[in-house]
Amino acid sequence: MKMKMMPSPEIHLSDKNYLMQRDPGVISYEAEIDGFVRHWDEYVPQNYDPSKKWPLMISVHGGGGNNLCRKFAWHLLAERDGMIVCYPESISNTVMWNVFGDKTREEGYPDEMVFFDKLYDIMLEKYNIDKERVYIHGQSFGDQMISVYLRTRAHKFAAACPSSGTIFASKFYNDDGTEIVPHECALPVCRMHGMDDDNGAMGIRPELRDELMKNGEWRRMKMEVVVQPNLYYWRSVNQCRELPHFTIRDEFNIVRYPSEIDCDTCFFALEGGEHNQRPEYVDNLWSYFLSAYRRVDGKIVKGEPIRKFEEDKNTAIFTDGSPYAYVDNNLYKMSAIARRMNGARISKYSMYIPADFVGVALDCESSISEDGLTAEYSKNGVTVQIAAGTRGCIVNETIKYIPLVEHINGVLYVPVAAVGKYLNGMRAIEGYDVTYLTYGDGEMTYDMAMMIKQVLRAEAELPPQCFVANERRYFAGAGVMGER
Repeated sequence: MKMKMMPSPEIHLSDKNYLMQRDPGVISYEAEIDGFVRHWDEYVPQNYDPSKKWPLMISVHGGGGNNLCRKFAWHLLAERDGMIVCYPESISNTVMWNVFGDKTREEGYPDEMVFFDKLYDIMLEKYNIDKERVYIHGQSFGDQMISVYLRTRAHKFAAACPSSGTIFASKFYNDDGTEIVPHECALPVCRMHGMDDDNGAMGIRPELRDELMKNGEWRRMKMEVVVQPNLYYWRSVNQCRELPHFTIRDEFNIVRYPSEIDCDTCFFALEGGEHNQRPEYVDNLWSYFLSAYRRVDGKIVKGEPIRKFEEDKNTAIFTDGSPYAYVDNNLYKMSAIARRMNGARISKYSMYIPADFVGVALDCESSISEDGLTAEYSKNGVTVQIAAGTRGCIVNETIKYIPLVEHINGVLYVPVAAVGKYLNGMRAIEGYDVTYLTYGDGEMTYDMAMMIKQVLRAEAELPPQCFVANERRYFAGAGVMGER
């Protein structure tokens, strides 16, 4: 289907809120459901043909209601790829979803589970929906809404994308680490967060929030009580392998946990990404991840997505102080720890590894002299020679700069990024004491660096009961949004 840009809706600025006229194709509905008048929007592509089956996307807004960015992006995808889109709307005065606790009737708010179940049925009755291709996406408070919903309604969907929400560990786990609500079934899930999104610190008592924001520790807090508990939950449900695949594409850091049953759990960390999503984020989530999945006779079937995603291959990853290396998504133990040397003038060349592991890291032939003071590496007709105590190396017959080659406690240490550059054109992506050698380019995010350190055993990956304990520590005495 050839893609055409639709006329932009008229935009007005009023009280710092964007208001918009209804886009072509958007239809607003209301109905009394479970004793409450509920509203939702539907988007139907211009070429909708009721004789054919169409995928359905349910996109759930955050606090404050639907905004132009998310709605416009899904409209474009609906026209380009052919899908029906449904936008449920919450009912509370603060435009929030009622996902806190069980006292819904006493508080006068509706049971959102009933609303979403009914809306699902309405959409399937109204349109010729392909029941194998029903998807759900939630942004911010919508992330919280769908995360709670999917604990018991995963069977309705082929894949899900919760994004940017502060859905805490205690929504999934009891104090002892057991599931609060036993999970229903596996579901491919891709979680996304922007690295400049400080929404994860919402609800913390003000003095602690200010301190966390000042020293940057809010990023660790977000990982410990939001991101990793959610990933841990779906990794367990989806029978994912312990070791993930890492990929960096420009500002996108992608972590994929392959599943034994084709229900992968993924994480998109966006360097520079803020709380609200840009249209290309939604396009990537749909085109590379969600569109690959169907639910056939209750089981997930993984096919080809609209755009094939090529993961990084032949990467080599190290972190300061760890004896482990992650090469092409396989874990190795080196003969000595990786070291970050202060003497290296260029930061991306400051990670040193034992000379006897360079051959594995760079997939090349290697030889080390008997005295352990010189080494030679060869690949595809290129040879790099190094020697302890020198700042130069020989690349074939040419002398090139290299940071000082060190010999420490009988170990010849090599600045691996410099050798990788001269030997086979690899690039070094640096961040948070992690060096990521690859043939691509991009930026390292805090979140991905933390997960890499856990794989390299430089940091411990916490079990569920620790997630909940950390949440209580961060939020002790705070007037957090709703009861947990």
